[in-house]
Amino acid sequence: MEKLIKLIIYSVIAVCILYVSFNIIFFIGMVNSNARKEVDKKFISECKDDLKAMDKNFNLSSLEIYYQQGKYKFTIGYKKDLSEEDSKVIVKHMKELLLKDSVNKYLENKYSAANIYLTIECSNKTYYYKCPYYLSSASNNSNEKKNYKLWYFTKGTEEIISSIEVD
Repeated sequence: MEKLIKLIIYSVIAVCILYVSFNIIFFIGMVNSNARKEVDKKFISECKDDLKAMDKNFNLSSLEIYYQQGKYKFTIGYKKDLSEEDSKVIVKHMKELLLKDSVNKYLENKYSAANIYLTIECSNKTYYYKCPYYLSSASNNSNEKKNYKLWYFTKGTEEIISSIEVD
């Protein structure tokens, strides 16, 4: 009887240790998978140079790019005030940048189904846009290039305000 009680006590302790260990490992895994994944510095530099060349009159001050949970997040900072129309011009430049072969290949090689989130920060406002990385078409052609044509103008909470089509 005494051996049975010891066996039960040891079993309960072992189960508790396994439970705590599992929760610690699970927590570490969740934190790691939800954390920002840094993007290659060379890629960021290329994007920054291209955006500066496209946006000479907007005075680009900063660019941050990272991947997190199925989203590529681009945060672009400008030193001057921008209107909503100016932000749409920047979205058009962003589309041109995303369609460049080197940029498109980099994005596809890393994560094949990520959405694009664009935050435009200027001295007077912040504008939020998002673009589905893959839009199905009537042809359902798997070789069809991503066109980044449809962008959603959103609030900071990702609630869609309107959609814009960028040619």
